[in-house]
Formats: sequence, structure tokens, C-alpha cells
Amino acid sequence: MRFLNPSAFSLLALIPIVVLLHFLKLRRQQQIVPSVQMWLSACEETQTNVPFQKLKIPLSLPLQILFLLTVIGSIARPALYRPLENSDQAILIIETSASMNAKHNGKTRFDLAKSESLRLINQLPPDCRIMILDTSIPPNIRSPFTSDKTKLRSTINQLSVQHTSSRLKSVLSAVSNYQTVDTQVFIVSDNFDGLTNLELKNLQMIPIGKRLDNVAIVKFNVTRNLDRPSQIIIFAVLQNFSEISKDFKIRLEIEGNWIDDQPVRMPAGKRSKEIVFTLEDAGLDGHVVTVLFDLDDALSVDNSASAILHPIVKPQVVLVTNRKPFLLIQMLKTNPNIEFNQTNMQDYHGYGDIVIFDQSMPSVLPVGNMIVLAPPNNFPLAKFVESESPAHVIGQDRTHPVLRDIPQLDIEIQKMLIGNLPIWGVPLIEADLGPLVWHGQWNNQRLIVFNFDPFDLQLSPFAISIPAAPMLISQCLDWLIPPKTKIQPDLVRTGEPVKFHLNLEGGKSISVLLPNGANLNLTTTPIFTNTSQVGIYTVSVGDQPFGRFAVNLLNATESSLTEKSPPKQQVLVGETQEQMVYVEIWHSIAIFSLLLLVTEWTIYYMGKQN
Repeated sequence: MRFLNPSAFSLLALIPIVVLLHFLKLRRQQQIVPSVQMWLSACEETQTNVPFQKLKIPLSLPLQILFLLTVIGSIARPALYRPLENSDQAILIIETSASMNAKHNGKTRFDLAKSESLRLINQLPPDCRIMILDTSIPPNIRSPFTSDKTKLRSTINQLSVQHTSSRLKSVLSAVSNYQTVDTQVFIVSDNFDGLTNLELKNLQMIPIGKRLDNVAIVKFNVTRNLDRPSQIIIFAVLQNFSEISKDFKIRLEIEGNWIDDQPVRMPAGKRSKEIVFTLEDAGLDGHVVTVLFDLDDALSVDNSASAILHPIVKPQVVLVTNRKPFLLIQMLKTNPNIEFNQTNMQDYHGYGDIVIFDQSMPSVLPVGNMIVLAPPNNFPLAKFVESESPAHVIGQDRTHPVLRDIPQLDIEIQKMLIGNLPIWGVPLIEADLGPLVWHGQWNNQRLIVFNFDPFDLQLSPFAISIPAAPMLISQCLDWLIPPKTKIQPDLVRTGEPVKFHLNLEGGKSISVLLPNGANLNLTTTPIFTNTSQVGIYTVSVGDQPFGRFAVNLLNATESSLTEKSPPKQQVLVGETQEQMVYVEIWHSIAIFSLLLLVTEWTIYYMGKQN
């Protein structure tokens, strides 16, 4: 232990003065009285002031001396020398994803995370500068580096949970920009998946929450019947993340009014079950359809899913080909969401909402969106040459809507086109020789390009890859279809953006009413990214209603409320030297001094009463 203000010990000279005050002879004025029997206490006090009588030490004297010693010790600022991971600054990351709203015994995981964070703030040294981040949709920095503990506590108490997936890994990647050699990084979270390969120093993970039972809707879609387009099909997939089976009813509602329900028995062990409702389209354009169930599980935000109903609008898809790709034609003919037409290059005259060019291109491009299969030599947007060796698929962008939920392709292509993409081109599927499938937007047109012939079985088995091939073609069309409504898409997962197709001439502003009742104004962009809450969003332009869109969780990772411990391996790069710091303890000594003062006064008062 060390005293940071040793000059305070000069005050020890006050101790003899305190002792002397107890034994000084008091000078009193003598008076002649008839008797002193009534003044016994005064006589005793007179005797104690006789200089050479037997020394009598009252209990209050050592207490007063001890009080003075503790006060002087506090002023001297005693401090313990002990190791601490960071004596200068620290970064605190608090998880705010949807799973943190899981409740157990009346408290959510987020309540526990805030309590743990406040405890950590109190433990760090008073002069430690702390930055607070969360994993919500931007901004992530909730408090810059500061040593103001009051401000830090206020920041933590003001944090809230968003219904989004965890962005912990991306936040940690950004933390490296603020971390110095000695900066300690603390993570308070209920999910540490994917953190085993991080290159961060001084990383400490604090797990929150235990395993909880939960049932969730993990997939949801609204389509039309293939044979009866007037019939709406509501499709939901439920998953049980509990160790016991669950029995309940799931119901269908239109604008909050009951339509139908079904009994459901969910087996234990992450088993899933498909639920299908059918509904006749009776003027339901623009109405909200919802499937939901009432079940006392840990997380309620995943117990419902909603969508906006639309009239039947089928875009025209034109296949321009000089051959007969049977498998592609069958995929297009059986797609209930499009009107399919087929022609050759000679008879094509620039029509169609989506045009599929098969190994040929016109001299003048159409105005619609396009799919290009094996671009020819006259492809105007980029130049490619044929490869001389086979290629293998090495990766695909599964975050893009075109490839979402599509199984990993593991195929060999005998011949593909290789070359540089235009600056606006983005790879979707990568081969070892270059981009195999890519997309982009050019002159307000969307296009998807296959740098190989996907329907020549002698060149690749893509066309018979089930279900990958038909799913990929269908999702390519879905991505290229012109928006059915002015809001596209109007059924998204939390965290996904929404675009408003509108004209803002005349200085009109966009306002969005959130599910929690808050109203946001957009004045510069028709792109809305604040989809962090589950529910229905209402869009207005000026004072006029514009439309609605639905946001759902549909995230099995967030709904799986298992106990996810931090990785066992150390997430460190290199060796870091243990930091030793002085931690002051004068606060505790000062409190002890106050207790001594109260004790001394109590003893003195009780002595006077006796």
C-alpha cells in the first residue's frame, strides 16, 4: 500500500493536543457554600484535574485519537497497488439485439446486462476513460470516451433493445479503430457465436442469461394459389426451441379481426412445423394479414408475423432465345407470379417488364430489367473471354435477396466467361476463375448476368441442381420485378431497408409512423433504414397517407434462447504486459471515521446521562 499524499501525516501533531485537552487543570473561581452533597459530579470533575493524581483514561480519548488517525489517513490518500487490465481507458459493448428482450422471473436479459454494466463501471478506476457502444442499427457509439461515471450510468440506463439480429462481430471490427495497446474491451452479451477468430487484444466476455423455452415463427410468406390466383395462401414455419412439447392455437387475423385458427402440437428439440392458411381475395387490397399465437414463452416478439395484401399484378417476362432451353422454359411457365412469353432475337422488339437474353443481345437494349445468360461478344456493358480450363464455385453472397435461403452450390463449370466487371457490377456467385453470376444497376435498369450457360448440361449440372436452380431463377425474377406497390419491399425482416417510389416535387416531406407510436420525418431520401421494431409502419407524404409495410423478426438465431457461453480459446493477438495501478481506498476509511465519530458521541452522551 502507498500513500499518495504523505504530507498529510504532519497532522499527527494534533494527537498530543487532543491528549493534553483531557488532562489540563481547569481554573475555577472558588465560592463558599454550605454543602457540596448536591454537586458530586462537579467534585469528581475537580479531582480529575489534579495534575498528580492517578491517571484515569476515559473511553472517549482512544476513540478520539483513532478518529483523528483515520481522518489523517484519508487525507493521505492510501492506495493499493494491484494488477488491472486497463488503467487508462476501456470500451464497453452492450448487446441490444432481439434475444436480449427474453424474460425470466420478471426480468429481461437486457435488465441483467444493464446491471452487470453498471457494476463494471463502478469497479473501474475513477480516472478510467470509458466508451460505451451497443449492437443496434447505427449509431453504435452511445457515449464517447469519458471518465464521468454519472454520465456513463445515465447512458446505460437510456439504452433499449431493438428487434434486430446481433451485429456484435461488425461492432468489434470497428472497435479496433479506437483500441490502443492497453485498452480493455468488455462485451456484455447473450451470444458470442462467430467471435473465435477475432484479432482483438484485452478482450473480456461477460455472458448474460440462461437457457429459456421459446417457440417462434421463423419463416412467413403470402402467395397466390397456382391454380386459383384469387386464393391467397398464408404460409408460416414455426420452430420449438424448448426441451418439452408445446400445445397451443395459432390464429389468422385481418386488421386485428379473427378469421381462422388451427391447433398446433410442437414437438421438443428445435423441431419445425409448417402452417398453411388459405383465404379468398374479397377486396382485401392494402389490408394487414397476421398470424399469431398466445403462448407464455420467454420471447413474445417472434410470436406473430404480418404482411400487406395486394391485388394480382403479374409482370411480363420475355425469354429471347434462338434455342429451346426446356428446363428454363418449364421454370418460367410454372411461375404463378409472372406472365411468360417466348420469342427469338429476330422477332423481339424491345417489350417486357423483365427480358431474359439467352446467348444473344440486340443492338439497342430494352427499357426493362434484364437477365443475361452467357453474354455474347457484342455485350455492350463488359468484355469477356472464354476460359480454357474448368471452374469451381468457391462462394456466394447469401445476404443478397437473390441467394437468400438457396443451398450452397458445389458444381464444376467446364467453360465460363472471365474478365473485368464494370465499376457498378457486384459478384453474387464466385468461381475460382472470377465472378460466375453478378448483378448491378445501370441507367436505372437492374440486371443479373450469368457468365456461363446454366442450361447446357454438358457444361454444368446447374439446371438439375434441385432445389437450388429453380429457387435461384425464381428469386432473380422477384428481385427484378418492378415494384407492385409504391413501397418496395413491404414485407421485410428487422434491419432491412425499404424504398419509397414517389415524387417529392413541391417540397413535400415523408413521415413514417413507427409501431411504438413515434413519428420520423424523412426530408432528403426515400430510403428508410430504421426498421428496428417489429410491427406495421405507416408512411405519409405531406398530410396524405402513402402506404404501409410490415416488419417481422423471422430470425431463428435470435429466437433460439440457449445458453451461449463465450469461446474457450483466448481471443488475443500477441502477449500483453499486465498493468499495475494504484486503486485508492480513502473512501472506505472516511466512512469508518464517520462511524467512529458517531460511536464516540454516543459513549459521551450515555456517560452524561449516567
